[in-house]
Amino acid sequence: MMRLNLLGNETKKQIKQKTIALELINGAIFLALAIVIATTAMIAAEKCLAHRLNIIGEKESSAEEIRVENINGKMRQLTQVQDGYVKWSTVLKTVIALVPEGVKLNSLALDKNSGRLRLAGQANDRADYLNLENKLGDSMLVEKVNAPVSNLLHQNDVAFTLEAFLRLAQ
Repeated sequence: MMRLNLLGNETKKQIKQKTIALELINGAIFLALAIVIATTAMIAAEKCLAHRLNIIGEKESSAEEIRVENINGKMRQLTQVQDGYVKWSTVLKTVIALVPEGVKLNSLALDKNSGRLRLAGQANDRADYLNLENKLGDSMLVEKVNAPVSNLLHQNDVAFTLEAFLRLAQ
C-alpha cells in the first residue's frame, strides 16, 4: 500500500491541531460527564444515609424517650412518698415531752391518714390527768383534744383514754 501525501505542511499542521483540540474537548466532556455522574451518585448516597440516620435516630430517640418517661414516673412516685413523709420521731418526742410526771401511758396510737393520736394510761390523780389534757390542748402539734367525761369520775388513780387530732405538715 502506498500513501500519497498531497497536503501541504501548513494544512497538515492545522489538521493535527484540530484533531488534538477535538480529542481535548472530547476528554473534557467525558471528564465532566464522569464528575456529574459521580456527584449525582454521592448526593443520592448522602440522602439515603441521611434518611436511614433519621429512621435510626427516631427509633433511638423513642427508646430514649421511653427511658426518660420511666425515670420521670419513678421520680413522681418518689416525690409522692416524700410529700407524705412525716418524721414520727419528732412527733413522738413532742408528745412524750407533754406527758406530766404523775401520768403513765399504757398505749399510744398514731394514725397518719386521719392525724389522730389515741392515748390510754393511768394518772396518779385528776389534776395530773387535767394537766396532760391541757398541755396537749395548748401544744402547737395538737389541733383538738377529745376526752370522755368518764375520765373525770375518779379523784385518784384515774384510768383515762383520750383522742387528739394532730397538725401534720402536708
